[in-house]
Amino acid sequence: MLLVHLSAQSTLEWQHCLGGSQNEQANCVEQTQDGGYILAGWSLSTDGDITGHHGTAATDYWVVKTSDTGSLLWEKSLGGNWEDQATAVRQTADNGFIVAGFTASANNGDVTGFHGGYDYWVVKLSSTGNLEWQKCLGGTSTYGDKAYDIKQTTDGGYVVAGSTMSTDGDVTGHHGTLNNDDYWVVKLSPAGDLEWQKALGGSDDDVARSVDQTADGGFIVAGNSESLDGDVTGHHSTASNTDYWVVKLSSFGTIEWERSLGGTGNDNANCVQQTTDGGYIVAGESFSMNDGDVTGHHGSLGNYDFWVTKLSASGALEWQKCLGGNGGDLARSVDQTDDGGYVLTGQSNSSNGDVTGSTPGNFLDLWAVKISSTGALQSQKTWGGTDSESGSSVQQTADGGYIMAGGTSSNDVAVSGNNGTWDYWLIKLSADATSVMETGAHEFDITLTLSSEADQLLVRTEGPSANAQLMLFDALGSTVFSTNMVGSQHTVSIGSFNPGVYLVSLSGVNGVYHSRRFVKPW
Repeated sequence: MLLVHLSAQSTLEWQHCLGGSQNEQANCVEQTQDGGYILAGWSLSTDGDITGHHGTAATDYWVVKTSDTGSLLWEKSLGGNWEDQATAVRQTADNGFIVAGFTASANNGDVTGFHGGYDYWVVKLSSTGNLEWQKCLGGTSTYGDKAYDIKQTTDGGYVVAGSTMSTDGDVTGHHGTLNNDDYWVVKLSPAGDLEWQKALGGSDDDVARSVDQTADGGFIVAGNSESLDGDVTGHHSTASNTDYWVVKLSSFGTIEWERSLGGTGNDNANCVQQTTDGGYIVAGESFSMNDGDVTGHHGSLGNYDFWVTKLSASGALEWQKCLGGNGGDLARSVDQTDDGGYVLTGQSNSSNGDVTGSTPGNFLDLWAVKISSTGALQSQKTWGGTDSESGSSVQQTADGGYIMAGGTSSNDVAVSGNNGTWDYWLIKLSADATSVMETGAHEFDITLTLSSEADQLLVRTEGPSANAQLMLFDALGSTVFSTNMVGSQHTVSIGSFNPGVYLVSLSGVNGVYHSRRFVKPW
């Protein structure tokens, strides 16, 4: 028997615009261990919320730390006299932050070790935003090397993914010519030293957008590929069109398997995450008109849909889902939720199909979508004003709600406090999102009770749970506790755990997963 429990749609708890009189765009947000948020992107302004901007006509990295209600605690401009754009930020095990993106600033300002063109630029900050170290990675290609994602690894180092056109410097093994991108995956030590690097692709353009460390210590990488050769197999169209390209690497960067997904149009993957069943969720957008792997596309030729694909642990396609309407719908971020489903964000200018509530007269809205563990649409909501918004990043928060970041040029309807043309836009949604728990005859749910001293966590289940596996994960995804649960409750001693956000996961012998998050305050 399948039981489905639904609750009401999310509501807006609060929103904040951050920036100055020029343009800013947030590319990444993450909840921090103190319950607040860290954001990173780029800024052109020298006023408003922004201090310390470098140069006068080019972008800086702009890193922002907020409280749990979105109030600005500190901000940091990083860069030199030319273009610097941050694409990803993560909190590190020492409560500092690692930021990645790309720079064209030639050894000035905060930038040293520049190779030419564009370089990967990785910056380590303290918990208060002080610069601890920085590292340029790349070669001398004019169009250079651009990082789009970074994660801290279980050994305390970092994995970075993006693209390279270089054939020298730090880059070896590039495919194709100087005019073509390869995936470029780089492994760094905790101090930022290069441990290994891997160029992946074929003779056309291959751009990695997302990376995640996997439970076996390897890595999953996703982006888009135009190649029909080299490391790429199974491409669905000609070299002028892109496929999702998903690559599984060992802990040392060796290809274990790779998978092309798509149809005869352009299909671009922007985010990948390992799921609790050991598989992978990949999200982006599809231009393919119901051919190849793509079914259920909305609209007509010339418009993108959100495209979500679920892969098994070995890369086999389990299901796929197109979401959207008659306009352009671009998914930028996905996060698995406590109920086993997924939340996505991106942007939409559709007004029909799956998209309802778009702001009248606008060009683009931020679009938030909740789907079940099998891809069924549970809820959706457009957010914005009468100008334009974009959604870049989403994460479920410890209270079961959602934090989203992107950009806005509006100052009405759902948006207030805009400082200029485009601002960072940070929005918090309630925990009342539509959620689905899918269980069979061995249904169970989780109730968590934290002791007043925050040193004991009581985990209770409702329903049969014999031989269920109980696991706790920290904010970096590392396993901090594991046991086979006997009976309906278990007490976990957490006095030695660091303060922060933790995930409690329970998996039954029938393959059912359920999870809850909690915050250890001290």
